[in-house]
Amino acid sequence: MRLAVPTSATVTRTMRRFVMVSCAAGILAGCAPKGPKPDYSVQLAQYKRLAIVCAPGAEADPVYASSIMQEVEKMAPSRLDFLERVDVLANVAVDTATSPPSVKLTNVDSYDGIVALVYSYPAAVVLDMYMIDARNGQQVWHYQLSTQDKDVPARLTRHGYWTPTTIKNQFYGK
Repeated sequence: MRLAVPTSATVTRTMRRFVMVSCAAGILAGCAPKGPKPDYSVQLAQYKRLAIVCAPGAEADPVYASSIMQEVEKMAPSRLDFLERVDVLANVAVDTATSPPSVKLTNVDSYDGIVALVYSYPAAVVLDMYMIDARNGQQVWHYQLSTQDKDVPARLTRHGYWTPTTIKNQFYGK
């Protein structure tokens, strides 16, 4: 009985097919959906005009609001540029005793949504973001940045820096 010895051309052809099939399988596996993706188009359609306000939570020092808002104001134009309007409003009355916070805006009709930033530092440095529908005052989204840090002012400033990016990624899905 004689065994056929593969030629180098046969080996090369077999290797090419193997590599091509492996690459195709890898591409298809990489492109396959990872699970259901939420449809963020509703958020974008309903909340194109935002007001962002900030207030201290229970027992937090109001002095930190200005440093948070400075960072938000600095980053909002580049991170939320896909929105029709984004206003970072200082010195707006926010009642943090209610849930969601109650925001007292005089020109509420100019906005679709209000993002109320409420900070505190009981055990960790926390910045809660509440998206409130400007038409009915109902909360439509909540996200919390929370980090253990002894340097409360610096951490709150960093939380302010990341706020526009967090809104963009977590609320609008961009």
